[in-house]
Amino acid sequence: MSLAKKLAPLALAFSVAATSLAGPTTASATPSSNDNNTDSAMSFTCDMPDLSSLSIQDRIDNLLPASVLLSAGNSLGSGSIIDHSGYIITNAHVVGDSTTMEVTLYDEFALDNRGEVIQGTVLGVDPWMDLAIVKIDIESSLPCVNFGDSDRVRRGDDVIAIGNPNGQLFSVSKGVVSSTSRLASMLYNSIQSDTAVNPGNSGGGLFNQAGELIGINDRILSRTGAFSGISFAIPANSATEVADEIIKFGEPRRAILAVQLDELNQSNANRLKGTEGVGVLIKFVQPGSHAENIGLKADDIVLSIEGEAVNHPINLIRAITSLEPEDSARIRILRDGLVRTMDITFQPSESEVENDRVAALDAAPAAGMAP
Repeated sequence: MSLAKKLAPLALAFSVAATSLAGPTTASATPSSNDNNTDSAMSFTCDMPDLSSLSIQDRIDNLLPASVLLSAGNSLGSGSIIDHSGYIITNAHVVGDSTTMEVTLYDEFALDNRGEVIQGTVLGVDPWMDLAIVKIDIESSLPCVNFGDSDRVRRGDDVIAIGNPNGQLFSVSKGVVSSTSRLASMLYNSIQSDTAVNPGNSGGGLFNQAGELIGINDRILSRTGAFSGISFAIPANSATEVADEIIKFGEPRRAILAVQLDELNQSNANRLKGTEGVGVLIKFVQPGSHAENIGLKADDIVLSIEGEAVNHPINLIRAITSLEPEDSARIRILRDGLVRTMDITFQPSESEVENDRVAALDAAPAAGMAP
């Protein structure tokens, strides 16, 4: 099964499908936009100037050349160039299992703005974050966009989306931020906006008034699969580190723990001498995993990690996955009514990584989501 099929759709608590935005390949194609960080530690840099003093039309004229159309097989999506040398950020479900992608550049003067088509190499994907990096090699310096600070995004902010909805090349839509804290993923809070996006917009950029990429469009909430006024974007601050690690290492580097988690309800709390809502229940520990080797057991209640209290599986998953495999952390657990402290050095082996992902994803129903 392709990655696109695996990731779409997610059903939210009120039973409406959150559908990924990858679209089928059509005769039309259109690119998308994304941003870049100038931090010297990053593997990518861009020098797009602040566009806030420009009219919205001039802002769009500056952003379109850094947008691309991505296609492979029957998959069509959008992306943004985040470095002059040709790094492109998009969604993992746009890339799917492909190792190469056709990248169509923007051309202001070409029919339908369809510019040069270049073969791009998929450097790596992160299915958890639904992000991927594609690299194209071209002699000239490419237009690119900067990442903005998504933590500064507020409800009501004007935003622009660029992408290829239903194969309509280099389309632009405008809206406002509806919320910055929607729980559409276990690893981050999505930016919700009313900006019109549709299948084919996946991987395209969501931009602020300065022309900075503050989100990467990846799904909509819809009963029909078409835009219904609610779209979600991966926050830029969650994407930059992942993009950098994919460029450097070919994959994201994060700690994982082979356990299945659940909320602590009153019944389990009474049985395990805990308190309802205080801590996270370990339901299952993968046999032979690092989690088992360090002594974690089913029915342990994790109270805190690195001194930070956890009261929901999402809190614990995000705390763990923010660490790298070599990192150490101190956790407090409740076992048989007694509080214990354990030091963990995360060292996942290749054989347990996929099991860890499956186990962590099993916590999704407790997060108000289901596969």
